[in-house]
Amino acid sequence: MKNRQLILFIYFLMQVATANTAWATSPAVWSKAKRLYQEGLACKRSGKEAEARQYFVAAIRTDSSFTAAYSELGSLYFEQKAYANALLYTRKAQQLGAVKTSRLTGFCSYYLGQYDQAMEALEQARTEAPADVSILHQLALTYAQLGDYRACIHACMELLSLQTDAGIHCLYEVRRYYPKDEQVLYQLAHAFYRQRCYEEAVEEWKELLHLQPNNPFIMFMLGKSYMGKGDTVKGTALCDQAWMTGEMKKT
Repeated sequence: MKNRQLILFIYFLMQVATANTAWATSPAVWSKAKRLYQEGLACKRSGKEAEARQYFVAAIRTDSSFTAAYSELGSLYFEQKAYANALLYTRKAQQLGAVKTSRLTGFCSYYLGQYDQAMEALEQARTEAPADVSILHQLALTYAQLGDYRACIHACMELLSLQTDAGIHCLYEVRRYYPKDEQVLYQLAHAFYRQRCYEEAVEEWKELLHLQPNNPFIMFMLGKSYMGKGDTVKGTALCDQAWMTGEMKKT
């Protein structure tokens, strides 16, 4: 008797599962959801974001497994800086099998102050899109928020090697967390000098020289930066002083 009841129960579950699958994959349901989704895309392309959102929501109500609609809602909410909603829909899309969602998940988590989750997502995003420098930039800021100095500086240096302007911008932001850090100042000074931004380079080398007043290399680079901006007299004097300081250190 018990075995018969168990068999009937299993059969019932299989029937329910079959019915759900049939409903989820029903051509009519999927076709309607797709039409609504395409209407949403058309509205989005036309700049009608509110209407687009309504169509994507309607597509999901029609077919709760319509992955692309969740992804689009996540992107729309992100553009509107509604990061909690963006994260909610992006994670749902990911659960349904959407790929390359880690970037958006990481950015949303960062803006929501969820730095551990942001770090995990952004590190995964780097493997998904290694050429996207914005991910590396955001990752550097995330490391800074988490107090991981070494990882933060490493990310900044890697970004500098890939795209100097982006690296400089990132270092400026990181500087808020480490305002007197010599490594940050050094990388900024060098980057400006390589870019021939001598005015900015002078300011960074001066700040470094204030922290290390007897460092001949910093003194020399400050002199070279002054020369670059056209102040040959001051630049030459600093380079001579750097040489003399270096010679004195040898004796």
